[in-house]
Amino acid sequence: MFRPETLFIVFALAGGWLLQLWMSTQQMRGFHRHIAELRRLGSQTSIGMAGNTYKRKTYVAIAVDEDGVVQGAKRLAGFTVFARPKMIQAVVGLHLDELGSGTPPAGVDDKTWDAIDHAAEFIRKKLAGGADDDSSKDEHVDDDFGEAADDDVIDGDTVDVSARDSDTGYSGGGMS
Repeated sequence: MFRPETLFIVFALAGGWLLQLWMSTQQMRGFHRHIAELRRLGSQTSIGMAGNTYKRKTYVAIAVDEDGVVQGAKRLAGFTVFARPKMIQAVVGLHLDELGSGTPPAGVDDKTWDAIDHAAEFIRKKLAGGADDDSSKDEHVDDDFGEAADDDVIDGDTVDVSARDSDTGYSGGGMS
């Protein structure tokens, strides 16, 4: 029915796709472990993103203490699934209000600075009492070492936080 060469190509493509899916899942789990580490450093943790579908995306996770001072920040950026989160020392010690405004500190590129601002904005809104308009969509802020905020929202839908993984605080599939 099918020629052996055709079957080989189909199975090779399917195998490559499954390998890529597994590797991206491993990358996501690794990033979630790094976020869990950050949660131990501060009372508020948030993730921001910069970039779009056609350009490389940069993800940044920040943790701030009760006074709004950054205790830790990690950046994930790269073209492949081999990219790993790296600490951003240049923003540790800055106040939440300093993030994303002005020129970035030495060693922080513009896209990372935008992602930091995106993450910081979620925490600013949370500390200000939250917003009731559509600008709060896609917000995710965790309180007190991984305990879910009262209003975990993803794309405007409330997330069932009882289904979270007890180790990392994240639900399956990277959605939390």
